Amino acid sequence: MSGALDLAVVGLGPQQVPEGLDRRILADDPLVLIVPADHALADRDVVHLADLPESHQLIQFTTGTGLRRQVEAAFARAGVEPGQHFQVGRIHDMIRLAARGIGVTVVPRSTVFGAGSLLGCKPGDALPYGARALRLADDAAVHNVCAVYDSKRLAPAAAAFLDVMERHAAKGQGEAH
Repeated sequence: MSGALDLAVVGLGPQQVPEGLDRRILADDPLVLIVPADHALADRDVVHLADLPESHQLIQFTTGTGLRRQVEAAFARAGVEPGQHFQVGRIHDMIRLAARGIGVTVVPRSTVFGAGSLLGCKPGDALPYGARALRLADDAAVHNVCAVYDSKRLAPAAAAFLDVMERHAAKGQGEAH
């Protein structure tokens, strides 16, 4: 670590933060399963990853990312292999591909629902091509959004920015999802 970075906002779990750095959780964003409209699970509101047919195609985010690790951990907790998969570098593309029936994907809920989301949907809104966002029954299936920094060398401006982010995140956590 060269020390050139004051603060980073990343999607990492506690075991994924490099040694010597501090981590403050800004949000725990539940993961949702995006399925095409004609998928066998599309009529459900809540699903277990073990309910996916063995033949499913999984559209995954890039290898090595926090989101990819969190999705893989959710599959491991469910006791199932992720199945055949391919990876895409943009969450928006993952959602679009799943909506078109190419496969299914697991993404943070905030990428689908809310004013700041990629899709800008409200709960109950139709997703592109009639796709569905299904809540995962695994309450531990979350995308942790956190600030990572070295508290021993955090610049005053970065510390002030971290305080602003925490206040904003606390306000956002109080909104209905």
